[in-house]
Amino acid sequence: MSENDQNLISGEISQLWANYMNDSMAICMLSYFKENVEDQEVLPIIEYALELSESHIETLTNLFQKHNFPIPIGFTKEDVNLQAPRLYSDMYYLYFLQFWGATGLNGYGLSLLLAANEEVIQYFSKCIDESKELLNRTSNILLAKGAFIKTPYIPIPEKVDFIHKESFLSGWFGERRPLTTIEIANLFANKQRNILFQTTLIGFSQVVKDNDVSKIIKKGLEILKNNIDTYDEKVRESHLPAPEPWDTLVTTSTTSPYSDKLILFHLASLINMGIGLYGTSLGLSPRTDLSALNIKIISKLLLFAEDTTSIMIEKGWMEQPPSAVNRKDLADNK
Repeated sequence: MSENDQNLISGEISQLWANYMNDSMAICMLSYFKENVEDQEVLPIIEYALELSESHIETLTNLFQKHNFPIPIGFTKEDVNLQAPRLYSDMYYLYFLQFWGATGLNGYGLSLLLAANEEVIQYFSKCIDESKELLNRTSNILLAKGAFIKTPYIPIPEKVDFIHKESFLSGWFGERRPLTTIEIANLFANKQRNILFQTTLIGFSQVVKDNDVSKIIKKGLEILKNNIDTYDEKVRESHLPAPEPWDTLVTTSTTSPYSDKLILFHLASLINMGIGLYGTSLGLSPRTDLSALNIKIISKLLLFAEDTTSIMIEKGWMEQPPSAVNRKDLADNK
């Protein structure tokens, strides 16, 4: 491979930079989890996840230095208070890490698709294997504790059948058909994610100091409550159970373990992940009312993301992502 082929391309830079930011945040969060965890079965999972993020930062730093790329600031020990009282329960840690592992599989899969540099390909391939291991370890503990949240059971079909009526797509008028298993899975997963996000923001709302950040978190909680109520309605139309909220996974602490900068960045990350996951649901929901629901939620989240980003910029907390050259500025300032 030629020297030019070894240079980092834009797709690789974007993913490596985002990975550095996310892993530097994860180190802060997981270090705090490690200080507060009580269940000795949960501790090794937190330690494993923390080791992964620390090794990622080391690998990414070496890659950036090799290619003379400026190392992001990200988040440091200044953004975490390891002496802060416990804010979340051990069960929250497990659900958080289960989601983190699943999200890693999706994110690193896209990163690998964009990679051409051999070192970068090897790095993202390793990250996929690690995310799978994190997800499996976490899910196994949840299963052993009887806390794994399963999608509803449905009867096994007696035979193969085909769709004969266009009413299969209908969701606006008349009698709606029962949900397909794909639609059930997406509604269920979306509600479960919303409950995790809601639990996270309830904790943040108790400890955040900045008034602007506090307001945007409260707005996020309103959006999440509306989403959860809507998902409940759709699932129960087909007489299926839905996951219950996890309010009890948050303690009464009002001392923040994290900087407001980290809290707002984490909120922005959750919004971005949510938008991508709702987009996936949109493509897998033939019923028109479900498609409209996902479009509505995505539209709300896009506006919410804009508000969140505006606050980050206003506070001077948003690092400039790597960008293409502004040719107009070069021409104007020559």
